[in-house]
Amino acid sequence: MSGPCWTPPLPSSGACWDDNGTCNEEPPPPAPCPECSLYPPNTPLPTPTRFTVPVQLTSQLISLSANARGLLVQVKNAWKAKGWTVVQSYSVRLGVLSPPGVDAWTTYLDLLGTSGGGPGNSWIVLANPGLGSAEVCIEITVGGTLAWSECGITLAPAGGFTGGTSGGRATAPNEITTNSQQWMGTGPIGNPQFYAHVWVSPDGQYTRVAWWYGGKCISWWQIDIVQHASPSWTMPTVFVFWKGGNDYTDPLTRMGIYNFTTVDSSGGIFKRSRLTSGTLIAWQGVDEGQQPGFLHTGVNEWTGQYPWWSPIGLDASGRASGSNGFAGYLTDQWWTVAAFNDGDTAGSQQYIIIQQMILQWGAGAPLTGGASVDYGTNFYGRSTA
Repeated sequence: MSGPCWTPPLPSSGACWDDNGTCNEEPPPPAPCPECSLYPPNTPLPTPTRFTVPVQLTSQLISLSANARGLLVQVKNAWKAKGWTVVQSYSVRLGVLSPPGVDAWTTYLDLLGTSGGGPGNSWIVLANPGLGSAEVCIEITVGGTLAWSECGITLAPAGGFTGGTSGGRATAPNEITTNSQQWMGTGPIGNPQFYAHVWVSPDGQYTRVAWWYGGKCISWWQIDIVQHASPSWTMPTVFVFWKGGNDYTDPLTRMGIYNFTTVDSSGGIFKRSRLTSGTLIAWQGVDEGQQPGFLHTGVNEWTGQYPWWSPIGLDASGRASGSNGFAGYLTDQWWTVAAFNDGDTAGSQQYIIIQQMILQWGAGAPLTGGASVDYGTNFYGRSTA
């Protein structure tokens, strides 16, 4: 049918149509991407790639000095139970260099040091096959009334520690040292209760230690083989020895700031020690001035969820030519925001939160000297990487 008197029929549905058959509403805007939802849903918690339940350790209660030194002996023993072996050791108490492979650190009385003469420093060299040829030397460095308080850790990515006497620790080619510092901190005289959490992956490619007092993480150690590392990086290692402050009541206030240290022409490692300055790189907290891809620092107020980012990437910049660029990832370690108390958990205590880090847990209620709140699965943006 045609002619000036005929009016086409209107559509049978839709409230936007007027008498002339025109829709007055704009179509809805397209989604930013087909697979993106407006509000990220609560999705299953990630599965750690190398799951290990951490060991929880409690210090003895003898004195401030004995408690701190004794806990370090326990941490060393936990490393050995998880695959670390002793290469060489020396105890000031015994006064003789141990035979190769023999552990001279059997009690807190063996951990003594001196600054400026005296009987020397106790030290121990350890190795883990998961780290390849790498070896680690721990040396007690302060004596007298502070004999318990400071140690230094030295990493030899290619191993090779030799020598070592009552007068000084073993040394290695191309070793990477940290500033000697308190692993537990000085502080008020008393009989404080310390705790430590130890992670050693089944393949030995990461070892991490959190040191605790009064519900706060006060020191963090980490030795990792970087995953998915650049093929040209010959020493894909992360080495962290980080204390929050001088006093044992001083907690960590941020995580991160690694300094990419060139070892030789073939590569370097990312390290962090308390007095080290250097180029900021990718793994750093939201309070470090350079933020790892996000701006919001608290809960999503529309949904009540907290962010869970992964993986943690490493990037070197401002280094010598040939040592700049993306380096690889850390695994079984995720980012969140600084909105939690140290020792809070997620996923019915399957994960623990320390500063802006989320780490695998599964060891029940954390022993930290403080309370812990579990935040369930109320997170978004998580990843299995």
